[in-house]
Amino acid sequence: MNKALDSYIKRRRKWINSIPATTKSLANEIDGNLVKKLRENGFELVPYCMGDTKNLVDKSESYLEKKDEHFTYCISIMFDKYDRAAFQVNLLKRESERLHNIVDSSNLVASNNQFVYFWGKPWWIPSAFWSEKSSSNLISKICSYSTQILDFFETGKRGSQLSREIIGSLQKN
Repeated sequence: MNKALDSYIKRRRKWINSIPATTKSLANEIDGNLVKKLRENGFELVPYCMGDTKNLVDKSESYLEKKDEHFTYCISIMFDKYDRAAFQVNLLKRESERLHNIVDSSNLVASNNQFVYFWGKPWWIPSAFWSEKSSSNLISKICSYSTQILDFFETGKRGSQLSREIIGSLQKN
């Protein structure tokens, strides 16, 4: 697994070095602050989704998992296509024994009446006006929502920055 994680980290660094400056500043802030904060709370960066070696994490995504005896908690931070300076944060709570059984799900959103939200540079702001400081401020704001993420996984409580259930409701029917 360490070899696979090292390979993922190398692919990610190579991707970061090849993307536009606005996206690069966001990716560096995510890796340096948001992922770090989540790792401090017991999440691990993993190279494969759900431990499946055929389900390799894409270089433009950070995928973290935390496991206990009953559940596996998954956080996916995915950049938008075409290396746009925008990303989504998805949360999944799965059964540990049967990982394809989703217990609960949510997305980090600007307002809890939304289902999805792309964080990052608004499309209407020219890239020249999106600075590293803008990326830093945004990721600091998102890091402050980490308590809502942890509460969601522990208690199922949805804070003001978490969407209503997305996937779990489809599987419960």
